Amino acid sequence: MEFPPEDDLDARVNLSGLLPLSVADVSSFLLPSNPYKLLSDAILKLFRAIQKASWVFMVLSIEELAEMAHGPASTSRPFLWVVRPDCSVVLSEGYLDSVAWRGMVVPWSPQDLVLAHPSTACFLTHCGWNSTLETLAAGLPVVAFPQWGDQCTDAKYLVEEFKMGVRIGTPLRRDSVRDAVVHCSHPWRW
Repeated sequence: MEFPPEDDLDARVNLSGLLPLSVADVSSFLLPSNPYKLLSDAILKLFRAIQKASWVFMVLSIEELAEMAHGPASTSRPFLWVVRPDCSVVLSEGYLDSVAWRGMVVPWSPQDLVLAHPSTACFLTHCGWNSTLETLAAGLPVVAFPQWGDQCTDAKYLVEEFKMGVRIGTPLRRDSVRDAVVHCSHPWRW
């Protein structure tokens, strides 16, 4: 994706599914000065080498980590999981080693690019507005786990109106996460 110089505030940037934006309107993590550029490049390099939609993409908060960690880990699906550095302490000792052969746990990811990549099979999400728009643009099935605010409404539309996935109930249980991930990551279901 080509960007105009960041100091050219009159330039327009075209992103998939959005109206043209000015450089000032584009999220800073998308600009060439992105502090996570190396991580972004590493994730996308890995995804470019994959031909089949098989990865599960996850972004969650600290409260959901302990139970949630075991859902995708108990499937045979490879997964990319975004865990903020301050939340990674919740992961049990040895967890990263136990999933290293198929799981990638990172502090940040270029979510829109990962969701649009053909190797991504489904998206486990809290259904925030930005995630919902990116999910719709990518056309991916979701495992919805809304918590508050607009997330519940967004999840209702994604699951019940658009028929784009399943919703995990509360209280959260690792087996319900596992079953939802397996269900949504089969492309023939959607």
